[in-house]
Amino acid sequence: MRKSWGILAMLVLILGLVCGVVMAEDKPLYAKQDVELELNVHEWAEIVKIPKSMTLDLTKPGDHQEVKDWITVSANTNVKVSVTSVSLSIEQEEKGELVDYGVGFRDPADESTSRLPKSNFDVGAGEEKTVNIVFWAKWTDDQNKWYQLVAGSYEGTATITVAATK
Repeated sequence: MRKSWGILAMLVLILGLVCGVVMAEDKPLYAKQDVELELNVHEWAEIVKIPKSMTLDLTKPGDHQEVKDWITVSANTNVKVSVTSVSLSIEQEEKGELVDYGVGFRDPADESTSRLPKSNFDVGAGEEKTVNIVFWAKWTDDQNKWYQLVAGSYEGTATITVAATK
């Protein structure tokens, strides 16, 4: 039995030495501290696709015509896309009752039967949305004075605005 205790003591001594050597090989740890990190992503939106121009023809009194194309807006925040101004070179005071026109948006997924397009649409944060941009005109001619709308090309602009919403 003494022999067993002696062998056991020898094994414990050897095991202690091996562990001490392994522990001595590790480098001592002097300091450890976490660093707080913060990444700020700013709001951004882009009109990815929009037509350069749109042309529409009114051929006879009473006509209601429209032409459409695609507009695509991407945003990393909630935005509202709207038409903020539409103007043609028609003198509104003299010819305003003879023609009505505008620019708006129509979502092809929307089952609305409204003849006139909407004046705005929303894009959610982290989304890209594609809808129709619609240029429409109607020869109103309520007083049968269609001839006062002189034949020719009337040019102008529509301003599309993308603004963040809260």
